[in-house]
Amino acid sequence: MSERIKGWLRSPDLLAKKPQIGWIMFIVGVFVFTLLAINLKANGPLLKVDTSVTNALHNTALNVSKGMLNFIKLGWTFGNEGVMVLGGLMGLYFIIRRYWKELWMVAVGNIGGPLMFLALSHIFNRHRPAFAVPVAATLTGPGFPSGHTVVAVTLYGLLAYLLIPTISSRFWKWVVIVLAVLIMLFIGFSRLFVGGHYLTDVIAGYAVGVAWAGIVYMTIETYFVRRNTRKRMKRLEEQHD
Repeated sequence: MSERIKGWLRSPDLLAKKPQIGWIMFIVGVFVFTLLAINLKANGPLLKVDTSVTNALHNTALNVSKGMLNFIKLGWTFGNEGVMVLGGLMGLYFIIRRYWKELWMVAVGNIGGPLMFLALSHIFNRHRPAFAVPVAATLTGPGFPSGHTVVAVTLYGLLAYLLIPTISSRFWKWVVIVLAVLIMLFIGFSRLFVGGHYLTDVIAGYAVGVAWAGIVYMTIETYFVRRNTRKRMKRLEEQHD
């Protein structure tokens, strides 16, 4: 058991071994975001879908029980305080264990993600949904893309990516995958349900998160793998000398 614990949350270097995965994530994420951005700037047909979905969910939110509404609002907590606490705990764990590669992954992924959201949201400057009778506190900042879904992908996705290789059971591997996906989807649905974002805001956030995670985690893994390879080669040369 002690050996298993020592290996918790170690990078499997999958993106370094198969960088095409990271590039596919980046390209697909950028492609989806670009399509949604063009639709937004051109007042495309998806804006009508946004309005329809937002109004339907808002009418539903006004009629659900208080307990159900409070439960759905937990998506804000998972995507805000939950991300900060979990990211801080992961960072502290990596520092204590001296897992520098993983520390860089959580730091760059989850500091850069929100910075990307801030930059993009102010570039597009899209207003958030507004209602005569809101069901949650109304945010005043621009909403495209959704920052909550960006960090949902970069943090919860990273946690699953690091945790799965330490699990021997295929069943529990799938449990982790399903839970991570459900948390990401729940965060996005929560922001939609309480009127914090439009549907395309949320999808755009997922796209940015996937693109950012793919390129950042691939780059960091590749750098450390190559650095460690150079160190091993240097030690071998010194031994032969």
